[in-house]
Amino acid sequence: MSDFKKYLNVYEFETTLPGSGITVKFKPITTGQLKRLLVYENETDPATVEEALDELIGTSVITDEFDVKGIYLQDRFYLLIEIRRKTKGDLYQFEIKCPECGSQSLQTINLTELEMRELPPDVDYNMVLSENISVELRHVTRYDQIAAFAFVDEIKEDLTPIQKAVESAMVLNSIAIKSVTTPEGKDEEVSLEDKKYLLENIPRPMYEKITEWFENNTFGYNFVLDIECRHTKPSGKKGVPSKRCGFKQETIIPLENFFF
Repeated sequence: MSDFKKYLNVYEFETTLPGSGITVKFKPITTGQLKRLLVYENETDPATVEEALDELIGTSVITDEFDVKGIYLQDRFYLLIEIRRKTKGDLYQFEIKCPECGSQSLQTINLTELEMRELPPDVDYNMVLSENISVELRHVTRYDQIAAFAFVDEIKEDLTPIQKAVESAMVLNSIAIKSVTTPEGKDEEVSLEDKKYLLENIPRPMYEKITEWFENNTFGYNFVLDIECRHTKPSGKKGVPSKRCGFKQETIIPLENFFF
């Protein structure tokens, strides 16, 4: 009797993570992996959803001693897309609902045509917020994200999934602060509570400078597209013909059915 098992899922691929430069080998996702993922189908807690993605990536990567939690979040997302491409192909379809006319439309994108950003070679990690305060920033990893979720769970109770995601994003930005410099000197031992206090109590323009730093120094795939509604919109008046809706919006590509 032939041993058919040795012929299953024999294909291997490799990719280089844009942030760390690490080369990772992986295999396409199997039906068994997707079956385990269905357990999280109706899950709304962001921390649990991210854990499911950790499991999916971790069971696909075959590189020895690879730690999915130790890589940058942008690298992790890049790797997730690469695994999906080799599993289901480059085309991805999803539905959106127009907030203007309420119609639904099927969108199709080619994942190979997504904007790809390289990590800038000359990133300035130091930022002057005022004449008295400067901060040193860094890119964050999946371990940092886990710490952010845990921190929020400790200080906040009964948050909705959206509230938890927003609060965790603030904490994650706090974790990204490596040090704080004042006229008294550079402090690399600032507690997470104090970093969060700093972000919550600086003027809005200063906080926007920090968020802009993350936007300007990000890398990997850009998963935001400009989408236009092509449905016709009834005029509501007798004798007046319908016209194309044409509503345009910058949209984050949804991931609900990314692997199904």
